[in-house]
Amino acid sequence: MHRAACLRSYGSESAHGPETPAILGRSPRMTFLNPLFLLGLVAAGIPLVIHLFNFRRPRRVRFSSLAFLHELQKSTMQRVRVKQWLLLALRTLAIAALVLSFARPTLEGGLAGLLGTGRASVAIVLDNSMSMTLRDAGGSYMEQARSVAAALMGDLDTDDEVFIVPAAGSAPGSGAGGGNLPLRPGSEALHAINAVSVSPATHSLAAAVEKAAALLAERDVPNRVIYVVSDLQASAFASPRITAGSESQMPPRDVPAVLVPVGGQEQPNLAVSSVEVLSRIVAPGEPLRIRATLTNYGASPQTGVLASAFLGEVRVAQQSVDVPPGGSAHVDMSLTPQDTGFLRGRVEIDDGLYEPDNIRPFSVLVPEVRRVLLVGSRKQYLELALSRELSGGGFRFDVDTIAEDQLAVTPLGPYNAVVLSGVTDISAAERDALGRYVRNGGGVVVFPGDAARTDDWNALLAVWDAGRIDAPVGAVDNVSAATFDRVFSEHVLFEGLFVSAQDGEEVHLEQPVIFRYVPYRPGSASEQTVISLSAGTPFLQEIRHGQGIVLFYAVEADVRWSDFPVRGLFLPLIYRSLYHVSSTGTVMGSSLVSGGRLQLRLGNVEGNDQVVLRGEMGEEQIPPQRMLPGAVLLDIDGSLVTPGIHDVVQSGRVLRQVVVEPDPAESDLAALEPAAARDRLEEITQPVSVLDLATGTAEALAEGVREARAGLELWNVFLGLALLFLLAEMVVASQWRPETTPS
Repeated sequence: MHRAACLRSYGSESAHGPETPAILGRSPRMTFLNPLFLLGLVAAGIPLVIHLFNFRRPRRVRFSSLAFLHELQKSTMQRVRVKQWLLLALRTLAIAALVLSFARPTLEGGLAGLLGTGRASVAIVLDNSMSMTLRDAGGSYMEQARSVAAALMGDLDTDDEVFIVPAAGSAPGSGAGGGNLPLRPGSEALHAINAVSVSPATHSLAAAVEKAAALLAERDVPNRVIYVVSDLQASAFASPRITAGSESQMPPRDVPAVLVPVGGQEQPNLAVSSVEVLSRIVAPGEPLRIRATLTNYGASPQTGVLASAFLGEVRVAQQSVDVPPGGSAHVDMSLTPQDTGFLRGRVEIDDGLYEPDNIRPFSVLVPEVRRVLLVGSRKQYLELALSRELSGGGFRFDVDTIAEDQLAVTPLGPYNAVVLSGVTDISAAERDALGRYVRNGGGVVVFPGDAARTDDWNALLAVWDAGRIDAPVGAVDNVSAATFDRVFSEHVLFEGLFVSAQDGEEVHLEQPVIFRYVPYRPGSASEQTVISLSAGTPFLQEIRHGQGIVLFYAVEADVRWSDFPVRGLFLPLIYRSLYHVSSTGTVMGSSLVSGGRLQLRLGNVEGNDQVVLRGEMGEEQIPPQRMLPGAVLLDIDGSLVTPGIHDVVQSGRVLRQVVVEPDPAESDLAALEPAAARDRLEEITQPVSVLDLATGTAEALAEGVREARAGLELWNVFLGLALLFLLAEMVVASQWRPETTPS
């Protein structure tokens, strides 16, 4: 539906129809741009004080020899008094006119338009969000917005100034206008308008209007007006004036604004609103489960929507789903990655009306090999399990083995996981190193031993904000001390290991014989018991600290405490334990909304080389970064705008991937009514009017510009009057001598 091809105003309606927009048709009034100078009018009283001082009557002293002076005619004295009062008036008026000139009087309203116009400062706020890519019979909304902005230049004078304020991103032409510097109407401003392109960056039209109002409030010109050209998408009108959690708001600025809607068709939309990797343990050749969420922002159901999943450029899965109106639907798909490393993927649908949210990228890490540091004694079963000959099913490990006395001098950063097996004591320096390692995203797997010092271990557990252990229970004499009690089968460690239970049947693990175990008492940290013992204590406890994970087994990794190392459960549980703790809680890349901010902590850096962000087209940028103990902190401050996947690279090595996602608010194409949009903007600046025009009515818009800038500065008029009064005073004082009588 097209908007009417005429000029309409949206204001408070009377019985005779809508009112004229607030900034148009104003009644004549006088304002002052520098009102503080009006205090100088006090100086206009100085001539009066001097005049009254000179008019004091002298005391009469009669001399008989001067009797002839009494014959002066009364008419001569009257002429002298007229001259004195005239000089007083001219001097007073000269001072008053000079003071008013410095106060810069401005005439506004219709009368000012008849006499001429003063300088104008105009801010054009262009909505360049992704919704402006929509089209109607008049072309794309962005093209219409540029045409409207160009038409606004039609009636501006060469000494006027223009600010171009895009809603998303920064103003173009930083060399010519610097973004916040005024441009001159004409080619300079038109070039800046044409340079504003649609941007996927997170934006707020209300914030852009706030910026424009602040710019114009500082301009020392008689005419100031903001033009807001937008498709009125509702999500862009959140007011920056309203504080979070409070109903209070700042008073609006006194800068007139005109809202110019473009487009106007109500558009339905179907979007891929999110993609989640459900699998937490990923290996090449093993199934990888993902879940895509499709959201229908329209009022009609969408049936048979086909969603496709890609790894690289290869379609690896496809599924159809029905999406209810105003609701969402999940699509679960299974992929089988064959390659290793950071893999780029996406979920895609076909929605021809609005394409920017038809694709949602995702990143997944499929490790080729996990570097493991094996520390301590009693580790022969672990070494055998992690050997290249025995490991399989996509799980690969590169194991370095050290004695516990080498732990203090071994850097932990290069390793994906650390296994502590039968470690006796742990020094303060080793506790600090292990604490930082886990806090920064590292993973630790613990197997206790007979010679372990309980106090040292409890001190280390305290560093991880975990619980406490007691002395081992049971004897090494092949007498069962405990068995498995409950198993949390939904934990990621068991993903894909069990066939789905039928009719509520419980899942049971193979039961190892446990002769001896360490009682662990959970603490206040983020912990979870994965397998519990019949004695009421955990057999396997998960401890989360910072960005890392610790898995605490209650038995030694040797057959002296249990037959667990020779059971069939041992190998898959050890493999998955190491992959789980080394995944830092997720196998997906870090994500942020287009143009948003992200602090990224990297715990696997090597050397002092700078970390670089590399885009899909090979473009690179160096984000602000600072060194932390055992890590580097990146501050991504809104520089990533284009949706896609960026590599985090150091010395040619990919450390992480950052997924830039489209702003989900842009997917909801619901638009406000012009009156509602005006009310939102009036929280920021006042008064606000609405000009609704169709393509081809540039003349009507130019007429609105002329009426809006009907303000005329009169400082030069008052300065001329001051000079005229001073000249008249000089002539009267020097040429008119009424005290002389003609001979």
